[in-house]
Amino acid sequence: MKKTALILSLMSGIFAIAIIAGCGGSQGGGYKSINPGNMPQDGTWDGVYFSDAYGRMELTANGSMVIGLYESERWKGKIEGDTNGNVLNFKWTQFNEDLNGKVRTTSGHGYFVLTSKDEGTAEKSRITFFIKGEWGYGENNSGNNWEAVKFPEGTQKILKMMGAADDADKGSTGKDPFSSPSGAAGSTPSSNSNGGGIDSTGGSNDLNDDVNDLF
Repeated sequence: MKKTALILSLMSGIFAIAIIAGCGGSQGGGYKSINPGNMPQDGTWDGVYFSDAYGRMELTANGSMVIGLYESERWKGKIEGDTNGNVLNFKWTQFNEDLNGKVRTTSGHGYFVLTSKDEGTAEKSRITFFIKGEWGYGENNSGNNWEAVKFPEGTQKILKMMGAADDADKGSTGKDPFSSPSGAAGSTPSSNSNGGGIDSTGGSNDLNDDVNDLF
């Protein structure tokens, strides 16, 4: 009996740890108030980004409002927030499907700071935009780093929300505002042969019309 109780106790502890680690971040951190600065020259939040940790992220801006989707092999979720200068304060909601196919949500807050760097040569400038920030659980917006590089302008947006997870956002029409263009398929960007850059499928932002239905 003692052995059985010990095993059950250990399993309960492992299960609790698994819940905490399920979203891939620390429970620590707190709330940080970030002082905004000026936007980088020619900078805009709207576009497609890539993070080694959290995969592809697509942001759509309308004035100071920004919504977006992110997706990797492990994570899938959305963010929504407001900008002030080069700072975006957002709420994130993540959707994870369990073994029974049921979608469970986790949420929290975070912030991004948009910066730029000239990675070109003396003969030819090549500006690359980056976002650096943090995220946390619940009302916390820090404790876990989130950094990403922005693809060139015109990179096509291809992500769409999990159907069962975002019914509330479809509205009375039943139309998913995050649906991707017909026939679009996701891909993982990779470094190009020239070094220092990232190749991605080019194209117009066909998703913008559908996303604008949210505003």
